[in-house]
Amino acid sequence: MEVTFNTMPEVLAVILKQQAEILRAFSEQKNATAPHEKELLTLQEACKLLDINRTTLWNWEKRGKVKAYGLEGRKYYKRSEILESIIPVN
Repeated sequence: MEVTFNTMPEVLAVILKQQAEILRAFSEQKNATAPHEKELLTLQEACKLLDINRTTLWNWEKRGKVKAYGLEGRKYYKRSEILESIIPVN
């Protein structure tokens, strides 16, 4: 779809609808998380969960968007904190 000045409101409405659907899906996934699910994630698992690369995760960590925990010379991330960092709190 070609975006012009006249079609911008329609395009924006589509984007906002898709954003709401994504946020709802993440929220449902967070609420449906099994209690036995692993809480600490490795760097690779966190990247896979967020569908981002290591550099992006490192940048988010540096900016304080996500928090890493050091244990035995490795970094781990809490699943709950990862999900909270991408799902806005109402």
